Amino acid sequence: MAFRDHPFPADTPPFPSHKQIVQYLQATVKKRNLEPHISFSTLVRAVYFTPGSDDPASKWTVATSKTVDGERVDSSETFSHVGEPCDTRELVPQS
Repeated sequence: MAFRDHPFPADTPPFPSHKQIVQYLQATVKKRNLEPHISFSTLVRAVYFTPGSDDPASKWTVATSKTVDGERVDSSETFSHVGEPCDTRELVPQS
């Protein structure tokens, strides 16, 4: 379940807790300087594949919504690759 170049710490059990997974993901984001590329508090409304696109770097369109200053802001961006969106509320440790 780990990235090849960033394994879980050696003392991680075979079935890590949600807290351990969150810590691992946070460490991965920090190690790879990914935070500027992540949109937090953003709803993914749709993901569209564009077959036969002339530009191989923009075959996927991701439509999103977020609230900025109380207003809904819709936008879309194109990407060469996409990952499956997930609801991270299950991963965030509850206090």
